[in-house]
Amino acid sequence: MPSDRAPPFELVNHTADLAIRARGRTFPELVLHAARGLCSLLADAGRLEPQGPPRRVEAAGDTRERLLVGCLREVLALETLDGLVPVRVEPVSGDDSRIVLDVATVPLDKAR
Repeated sequence: MPSDRAPPFELVNHTADLAIRARGRTFPELVLHAARGLCSLLADAGRLEPQGPPRRVEAAGDTRERLLVGCLREVLALETLDGLVPVRVEPVSGDDSRIVLDVATVPLDKAR
């Protein structure tokens, strides 16, 4: 049976590259869906089995926009700084000023 609900996130073409259109009933849920969308851009998460314990990602911001960007930067930092590709994201806690996520990862060399 088809659903009339919009997906939690979708990838859309953008002049520069790709964009993520995320949705959520609450702001923390929107951030979670944006982080999951980002993970889908970085790796084929469906074929990768997370290795090791999840990494805790925390971000804070004085505006929703800064909080969203900060959270996505922290998820990206796992790959750029630690060589770990994020493949799954689960919520821990969140409100309009602070978000905490657990991010399951695989080593960069295993994600290729």
